[in-house]
Amino acid sequence: MARAEGKLALNIESIENSLGQIVKNMGRLKADEVLDDPYEVRHRIDDVLTDDLNTFVVARESITHVYGLQGYADVMSYFAAGERYLNRVWSASADGYIYEIRIYLDRAGQQFSESLEKLKQLKQRIPHIPPQ
Repeated sequence: MARAEGKLALNIESIENSLGQIVKNMGRLKADEVLDDPYEVRHRIDDVLTDDLNTFVVARESITHVYGLQGYADVMSYFAAGERYLNRVWSASADGYIYEIRIYLDRAGQQFSESLEKLKQLKQRIPHIPPQ
């Protein structure tokens, strides 16, 4: 049981850290000179966001175990919207549509920020992992 609780705690920490990195890197991406070449944006997304997105996805089920289904839904609804917007950015980059890239980078960043905020709110309300 202690190992399971420890694993959950590590996963929640990984989720928070990865979301924090995603938010930070979204900000950097929006300010990056790569926006001068819309065709390069998708490569920067792959370079700077893929690892943290994967880390979040692998550990996300721990949100349910610690904060329940509603907590999971609160975090995931914003994360999923951010991911969809990011996919639109990637596709717009492949087509060279800079205007669409800028719009959906902003929207994706906002959604990921909101997801991180929801997780932090959950941690404030339920700071400890409940025993199984």
